[in-house]
Amino acid sequence: NKFMARILLINPTYSERSLQKSIPNNLLAVAAVLQQNGHKIQIVDSHSMYYNPEQAFQAITNLKFDIIGISGITTAYSFFKKFVKLFRQEYGSTIPIMAGGPIAATMPEIFLKYIDADAVCTGCGEPVVNELVDGLLHKRPLDNLGGIAYREGNGFVVKPGLRVNDMDKEVPIPPYDLLNMDRYRRDDKKRTL
Repeated sequence: NKFMARILLINPTYSERSLQKSIPNNLLAVAAVLQQNGHKIQIVDSHSMYYNPEQAFQAITNLKFDIIGISGITTAYSFFKKFVKLFRQEYGSTIPIMAGGPIAATMPEIFLKYIDADAVCTGCGEPVVNELVDGLLHKRPLDNLGGIAYREGNGFVVKPGLRVNDMDKEVPIPPYDLLNMDRYRRDDKKRTL
């Protein structure tokens, strides 16, 4: 009796000056693990579209989802902050937000203090993401999960990050069909923002 959730994964725009487009492999690995568990995944790669937080938020408003996951590097901090604020204004706390990537893993307390996510992965997301989705959507206590951080009372609970030891064995083939692969082909046209 598998529980199936509609999960929206978002790759933030790193910074308006960083225009190199690369396939968000970390998000695809998480998507692969979630899909293997029967969840329905959509990906919005904000970075490949050069979206600012407002445009990224507009891009998701017509999608149906039960939970969102957002993952990025430290230069995406201002994107995260604005996007999550817009998201909370629209959806309140009805839809959980999980975060990951180096930005959340390296400073989970600061991330949770300033960005209104429900939980963050403190290491690789793949080993814990299915249990995290289950816990957040069913409002179960998260204290039995490793590799995450979350708020508790006025403080934070931070558990050491988990690692993927063998990507080939532990993570299914990435679902490249969730992305428009044409977007990642090099184009010589210089973009100005």
